[in-house]
Amino acid sequence: MLKIIQSYNHYLTICCIVKDENESLEEWINYHRKIGVQQFYIYDNESKKSVKQTLQKAGLIKYELFSQNVKNRLIGHAFHFKSRYDCN
Repeated sequence: MLKIIQSYNHYLTICCIVKDENESLEEWINYHRKIGVQQFYIYDNESKKSVKQTLQKAGLIKYELFSQNVKNRLIGHAFHFKSRYDCN
């Protein structure tokens, strides 16, 4: 007998960090949706132009600004661990 230990809302998820990818991001998301990706976790590595608006246009809700500035290095590590936790 097969026993399900934990159920998930999404079966295929992409977790990635982007920087200055506004021009191709929407097309990239649409392509991956067509091949079955159901959820995206996108972390913005301080893009010159925020990718948040592009992601909202694509209907994506999971967005985090991923700051890598020297004075925020510790926060950067915390986001790294958070992103790994989100994607497991």
